[in-house]
Parts: sequence; structure tokens; C-alpha cells
Amino acid sequence: MKRPLVLLLAVLAAALGAAAALALTTMVGGVFKLKSSTIVPGAGTASGGAYTHSYTMGALQAVPMTGGGLTLTPGPLGAVRGARDTNDAAHAFPIPFEPARGHVALTFTQLSAEAAIDVYTVSGERVKRLKKFDPTDQYVWTPVANERGERLASGVYIFVVNSPGQKPRRGKIMVIR
Repeated sequence: MKRPLVLLLAVLAAALGAAAALALTTMVGGVFKLKSSTIVPGAGTASGGAYTHSYTMGALQAVPMTGGGLTLTPGPLGAVRGARDTNDAAHAFPIPFEPARGHVALTFTQLSAEAAIDVYTVSGERVKRLKKFDPTDQYVWTPVANERGERLASGVYIFVVNSPGQKPRRGKIMVIR
């Protein structure tokens, strides 16, 4: 009979010096992978025995490991929202899109899992077709360029989001060079 895998996970809160949070998770078998928000010296895979790690504001110690593995790798912790059922609230940001102010991408958000986003000039010429097939609610358009790879000229553009079985969602984008 396998003993349960018990994992103590200390996570530093990122906002304004908030205190560290502590979570207790029980897992039997399988593999647990964690992307850390800080570079963790000695991070790696542990299987069987105990995994010990400590850092400045908290500790992750004596974690019994049986029937699986723990992988801890450096990288950002991120929360992503799941895809929406409809595109009724879909929109883009930042508006206006201003590369001179450091903007490098336009983000379409509140999208369903499968979406085609067509961007048009106000005269109706299609500038770009973007396709999204993932379980999140966002699509990041970078570089913001037409089908030929040329950056968009200053002006107002119309976008139309289409998804199977849904009515199209229209919106506007403004580009200021």
C-alpha cells in the first residue's frame, strides 16, 4: 500500500510586502510540478525520501515523497482565467495602442476557447486574421502588424470576433504612432 504524498508549499505573496501564505496538499502517486515566482537554488526533481528547501521568508522542509515526483522550476506564477462561454463581453486593450508609450502588444480578452479575430480598416479591408484555440480567455497580438508583417498605421480599426455557434462580437481599436 502506497503512503500518501504530503506536500507543504510556502508561497510568497507578490503584492506590497504581504506575508507568506502556506498551503497543505495531500497527493497519492502522480507527479506534482510547480513553477516558482523566484529563482530557487537547488530546485529539481525529488522522488522518494524527503525534499528539503528553505528560503528567506519561509520554509519547505521534510516533505515525504512516495509514488510520484516533485518538480520545482524557476519562473513566474501566473493566474489565467478560463475561456468564456460566449464572446459577448470581448474587448481589446490597451486602447489607444501607442508604441511610442511602450505598448508592444494588443490583448483581446473575455474570449471563448475557439475564436477567430478579424481586424479591418474602417473602409472594410482586412488587415489581419488571428486565430485562438486554447482554454484561456485571452489572445495576445504581438507584433501588432498586418498580414505582410508591416506595423499598423495610425487610425481606427474594427475587430470582429467569430466563434462557432455564436453571434459575432464587434469592437474598435485605435492606433496612435
